[in-house]
Amino acid sequence: MDAGQLLNLVSKPRTNHDLRDLLLYVVIAVALVTGVIWLAVHDVDHHIITDAHQRYLGAGIFTCFVFGFLISNNREMWRSPRVWMLWVVFLGAHLAGWSRYMIGQVTGVPIGLYAIVAVAEITVFSTLSTFVFLRSSEKP
Repeated sequence: MDAGQLLNLVSKPRTNHDLRDLLLYVVIAVALVTGVIWLAVHDVDHHIITDAHQRYLGAGIFTCFVFGFLISNNREMWRSPRVWMLWVVFLGAHLAGWSRYMIGQVTGVPIGLYAIVAVAEITVFSTLSTFVFLRSSEKP
């Protein structure tokens, strides 16, 4: 796929569902950016200097990215209750894994580690989701 084909996919919604999804993504992005700006202004106004907000914000954005990507790229699995239950388990494991970082027991996580962990989580979660989906859609 060349850059022109990719641009056509991104720039022209093909169906009403694509337009709806695009609008939903824009609303989510605007909400996230608004939250980040509000938090930054609030902290400056109140002279709050802490990295707790950065930890929670980083973990929140990271979680939105991983699970947004997982759910949006596996649309064919949306009707499977088993896959949704699996995704809830993944979310619990993801949050449990990052809880030590969020409460401050682990500090100084470089941004590159977020990218590596994101790719690993998406790969593992997508592979297991596909396996569960294929197993649940088999006819006995």
